[in-house]
Amino acid sequence: MDTPNEKNTFKDSELHAGRDAHIGDVIYNNTYIDGKTVTVRRLLTNFIPVNAAHILGRDAELDLISKHLAENKPTVLVNGIGGIGKTSVATKYIVTHGKNYKHLAWLTVQSDLAQTFTGNLILLKELHIEQEIRDLVAAKQQEQAFETV
Repeated sequence: MDTPNEKNTFKDSELHAGRDAHIGDVIYNNTYIDGKTVTVRRLLTNFIPVNAAHILGRDAELDLISKHLAENKPTVLVNGIGGIGKTSVATKYIVTHGKNYKHLAWLTVQSDLAQTFTGNLILLKELHIEQEIRDLVAAKQQEQAFETV
């Protein structure tokens, strides 16, 4: 039987937990916001793909995305007409290369990126910026109301 002071170990392909053991998305990073320490989960949104076994090929697109991001370019836009495999490419990339990133988020853009971001309350909460975004959205709405008067 494991004792409370024993370390977590793997033996014979089994986890022996001496302390609390968590498998999956329980990686937290300490971040400093306005002088206080907050924790930020690794998975910033729900429904991040974890399996891409059903997606074949796409190596050229994955290599291009990897090279782009390796050049310290912070984002990649995958766009095109419906049905060409944008979601498949993104899914395969995040499953294949997601382990290389501290944090992951999965956003589905329906109208525009700003609306998608500000409307994703889970993401805003995980980033500890929910109130700031609410304030910015309210200010923008006020500004637009004054412009129409």
